[in-house]
Amino acid sequence: AATSNNVAAANKTSTSDIALNSFIVVAIQNLELHAVLKDKNKVALSYSFDTDEPSNIAVIERSADGINFNAIYSKTYRNNTGMMQSFSDAITDAAAFKGNNYYRLAATNADGSTQYSRVILLNRKAGPEINIFPNPAVNTINVEIAHENPGRFTAILHNSLGQLIMEKEFQVNGDSHLEKLPVS
Repeated sequence: AATSNNVAAANKTSTSDIALNSFIVVAIQNLELHAVLKDKNKVALSYSFDTDEPSNIAVIERSADGINFNAIYSKTYRNNTGMMQSFSDAITDAAAFKGNNYYRLAATNADGSTQYSRVILLNRKAGPEINIFPNPAVNTINVEIAHENPGRFTAILHNSLGQLIMEKEFQVNGDSHLEKLPVS
């Protein structure tokens, strides 16, 4: 941040009465980061900040534990006006962790000083991902389940009238499992 010295004479008749005031001008202000869970495993992130610095780097960081952060996005901004200017952007984190995701915005100005936004916690629940295909089905329907924990699952099929066609239980041993079910 830039430092400025303001020297003012308290009494013009005496040279011994001089006040020296130092103050720091905050170069980056109003750091805002917003995060929303989008789809199954994606996080929509948007940010903004204000600055009068000529060069700034905005970095979105992610962490699984809220302590150790890694950069997932970086962008350099130029401000040639010398006046306060607002910057913003939006990205999608398509590689969000299952479970806790901590996000923060780090804004670094030309002198290397960095300011951080508040930390945002999003929890992406680790549940099964289910794909059913083809649709419409003629003879068989494929039920694909991806889940990191082994377990028993039950597929219950109804026709368009809501009538029960089939109920079948099967074991998923981790990662993914494909079950082919007859529909005719």
